[in-house]
Amino acid sequence: MRHRYAASDTAAKLRVLEALAARGARLRSFAALSALHDDLLFLCAFPDSGAVVALARAALDRVEPALRRLSPRQRALADDTGMAGSVTHYAHPVPIARWLAAQWPLAADIDWAIADTERLDALIRPTLARGEEDGFDGGELSTRDWMALVRDRSRDGALAWLMASVERSRAGAEVARMYDAAPMPLRWSLRQSAGAVTHNALPVRRPAVRTALRRPAGDAATEIAR
Repeated sequence: MRHRYAASDTAAKLRVLEALAARGARLRSFAALSALHDDLLFLCAFPDSGAVVALARAALDRVEPALRRLSPRQRALADDTGMAGSVTHYAHPVPIARWLAAQWPLAADIDWAIADTERLDALIRPTLARGEEDGFDGGELSTRDWMALVRDRSRDGALAWLMASVERSRAGAEVARMYDAAPMPLRWSLRQSAGAVTHNALPVRRPAVRTALRRPAGDAATEIAR
């Protein structure tokens, strides 16, 4: 019923949304949760009324708890979808890595499961002060342990520390080029994250409501740009 806009359809949508917003959804498969997630996002984008938007948003807040109730195998299917509670894996270039580190310094980090630490060492060495070089190359600590030792773990992840070190270093431009030549694999946790597609919406006071879905008048590209 999501794309039907008769008064009876709107009333039916509101009944379903009220139940979802109040109790959430108890589903057994990620496929079912993903379909519900898409429906709720659709209703936020093309609502019948302000009440539909408000209830759809409230129902979207129930998506992450529903994902956590799935089996580990089903939860893993959510990764790289952008859904709240999932994990996104990607090797971003420096500008995006820098932005992620600034916006989500603990949630976005190096994917240590697949990171090439020798290549990471090559990125870190040009950023070191002279007094740090012997400790870094001494072999007593792994690259991950050394980064954990020198950064503020309550505030920054390893990625945030690396991006800040590149910014401070005289060799920062060279290191950035090295990074972009072979970006590090990153892991971004979307647990309770505004960056998840589930919650990634502009706040609006008064949504534009629909009474039907129809093709735009005139040139579609111009209307989309507008």
